[in-house]
Amino acid sequence: LAVSTDGSAIASASEDGGIRLWSDTGEEQLVLAGHPGAIASSVVFSPNGNEFFSAGRDTQLRRWERKTAALTQVLLAHEHPIRAVARSGDGNYLASAGEETRVMVWDARKGKLARILSGGHRDFVNTLAFKPNGNELASAGADGRILRWAVKDGTLTDALLGHAASVDALAYTGDGLMLASGSSDATVKLW
Repeated sequence: LAVSTDGSAIASASEDGGIRLWSDTGEEQLVLAGHPGAIASSVVFSPNGNEFFSAGRDTQLRRWERKTAALTQVLLAHEHPIRAVARSGDGNYLASAGEETRVMVWDARKGKLARILSGGHRDFVNTLAFKPNGNELASAGADGRILRWAVKDGTLTDALLGHAASVDALAYTGDGLMLASGSSDATVKLW
């Protein structure tokens, strides 16, 4: 699920490959084929809410125009299914990751690959989160490790260790001072 910045819309990605848009009252507004024949694994809005990106197990990132539901771009770089997508609060960057050990960082405005973050994960990457200021990206996955990256140059800044199983969810607080992680080990940790 993703909620638009102004709270007026919710987007959901589903196992049938579909993408759905919902109003803030829970009314289904739009259904898109999304990723036909593949699982739609993640979705994220742009900061202004005028567009959104979906990620699929078909290795594609797709950019959609919200009002017309038009598919405006397909981003290709992954060799394996994508599990997560995140967008920086300033809208400059998009990150995607999945069933490989690398994280792709995209220039979100141009739809071009900016850099590949590698050398940190040892297994699938399940989740991503940008720090609200857009300077830091956290990634986590099946190896139970949380990695923090400097977005500007792709430097791995540190690894947070403490989960005994796969990390499946990450979220920064609005002020960026804390990071929450949820794991298959049945714990939520605050960092």
